[in-house]
Amino acid sequence: MTKKNFLLGKDERLTTNIVTRSGGGPKDPPYTFQEARDCLMPMIVAAYSEIKNLPDEACPNNEAVISLTLHPEYVAKSYFPNNLLREAGFSVIGSKPKAITPRKCSGGREAEPTVTTELFAKGTRSSVYEWSQNLSSWSADRPISKELISIEQAGVPSPQYKIKGDLPCEGLCTLEALLHADKNEKELIETFEHYLETQNIDVKIGKWFKIKGLFFLQIKAPVERACDIATFTSVRALRKMPHLRNMTPIIRSISMSSPTPAIPKEPPISADVKVAIFDGGIPKDHPLTR
Repeated sequence: MTKKNFLLGKDERLTTNIVTRSGGGPKDPPYTFQEARDCLMPMIVAAYSEIKNLPDEACPNNEAVISLTLHPEYVAKSYFPNNLLREAGFSVIGSKPKAITPRKCSGGREAEPTVTTELFAKGTRSSVYEWSQNLSSWSADRPISKELISIEQAGVPSPQYKIKGDLPCEGLCTLEALLHADKNEKELIETFEHYLETQNIDVKIGKWFKIKGLFFLQIKAPVERACDIATFTSVRALRKMPHLRNMTPIIRSISMSSPTPAIPKEPPISADVKVAIFDGGIPKDHPLTR
């Protein structure tokens, strides 16, 4: 029996548009807004308490640097707290990886040590003060309040935190100072030198170069004042200048006391090989002279 295929008239009426959703749906946050706000608020208050006690010369243009550590589940670019930082009066000037154990994870999972991102943001000291005073009045219905959950820790990098590696106990030392280069190099050096002069720190500025928002500056200073140097708010890190390793050439010598190699007495294996034993030079009829 022949199979028949029927045509449906106006079959386009039987079709409908299908709407597909991209992504994995709404994110399950590790904290509620109130939990995030209540935990972050004392950190911001403590940050302002440290910043207001800094010398004015250590904060050029009344600006200071704070660190904001993101929750490991919010390191993706789509979760970056741009709007929150903009409204609070901060701009990100750098970042680095940081290992932490978050207070809590989403979905009831157990928190484990992991690597996240630590942001360095610059703003005026008055911006930090206003944030510390106004954060308690923020409500969950504010658009930027959702970004508050992405911040796990907040604070001010201490001078001890900026010093990397071991330093000598005393005396002059050649150091490498890493500064946030968010301004003109000449202006940055001038403000840094002015701060050092006000603190009576005798420092000699050496060579420098700039790369990826960081200013690498060679200085020679008394190591006892390392913490005072690192107090300058634009200093990202302070460490001892690394040394180049000396390359010792490999010299091979033959000892005169080594035994003289013995010449075999057996005849050569190949018949066309001739052995010439001579003293005081190569004979004229030797193959090497031809």
